[in-house]
Amino acid sequence: MRIVVFLLYGIINFIKNKNLGCVMFVKDMKMLIKYAIELDISGLECKIGYKGDAILRLSSSDPDTLQKIQSFCSKADIEYKVSYNKARATTDIFCVFPADTYDLK
Repeated sequence: MRIVVFLLYGIINFIKNKNLGCVMFVKDMKMLIKYAIELDISGLECKIGYKGDAILRLSSSDPDTLQKIQSFCSKADIEYKVSYNKARATTDIFCVFPADTYDLK
């Protein structure tokens, strides 16, 4: 459990340090991570997209777990995409948390 809390703390600090103005989606991401940790997931990864969006990748091979995560994302109005990873024989769910970005002209 201590590792999970450390991982959650590290992901949120990583996002905050990127200066993305991400206060709005950090709460949604935190709720999703807390929910997913209780399920049978095999991987959790957070990346920053090229437009500043935060992308959370959750991996699992359990169909029930995948269905629960998809249901959570739909109810919380979180944009997501499902992809099968043949190399690891798992299914990945990519959740996108858009940042408030704009183009400079």
